[in-house]
Amino acid sequence: MRWLGLLLALAVVGGSWYLFSRSGERMEVLENRIDALLESGDQEVEIPGLENEIHSLESTRTFNGILLAIGSAAFLGTLFVTFVLPSWASRVSQSVYGSNAEVDEPAVLHEARSLVAKGEYGEAVAAFRRAVEEDPANCLPWTEIARIQSRHLDQPGEAVATLNEALAFREWSPEERAFFLFRLADLYHEEPQGRGQAAEMLRRVIHEFPDSRHAMNACQRLKEWGLA
Repeated sequence: MRWLGLLLALAVVGGSWYLFSRSGERMEVLENRIDALLESGDQEVEIPGLENEIHSLESTRTFNGILLAIGSAAFLGTLFVTFVLPSWASRVSQSVYGSNAEVDEPAVLHEARSLVAKGEYGEAVAAFRRAVEEDPANCLPWTEIARIQSRHLDQPGEAVATLNEALAFREWSPEERAFFLFRLADLYHEEPQGRGQAAEMLRRVIHEFPDSRHAMNACQRLKEWGLA
């Protein structure tokens, strides 16, 4: 669905630009024709018709310009929401809810990130799986696998399964466990039928970590989503 929105917006931009450009070229031809008629002093009876056509093209060009602006805004907005915002939100979430990522990350994590940058998502998932084997106490590979499955492979169900697998994988610190639960809530909330499960994840945070900043954040999220 995300790719469909991008393609639709791009089609609107391309079509509007084509029509906008063609109408401008036609207006220039008509204006040159009027200038030629005025200079020659002949066929002035033709000029009113040409001027009417120019006025009509001006209205059409204005409409196409508006459509072009709307289409461009829709394309850029969809691009931002689809790719830029999720990446930014993921980084912010990790800083807010906790992560044990190292500044000097292992080679396998560097390899996995390089594969993501090249669009080789299946290979990136496999590399992050190897990172789990090398460092079972690091929660970062799990969240990156889920992000790839959700954002790039359009597999939200697989992403949910990955995070649930991570929760059952070992005993995590409160920071890490809360982070997984928040990510699950985000994934559920992105699905039309997942609001109830999203609320359940947030209430688990409140139940498991009462009187903590995690519980406060979960309460705030429930209010923002209209699930309180």
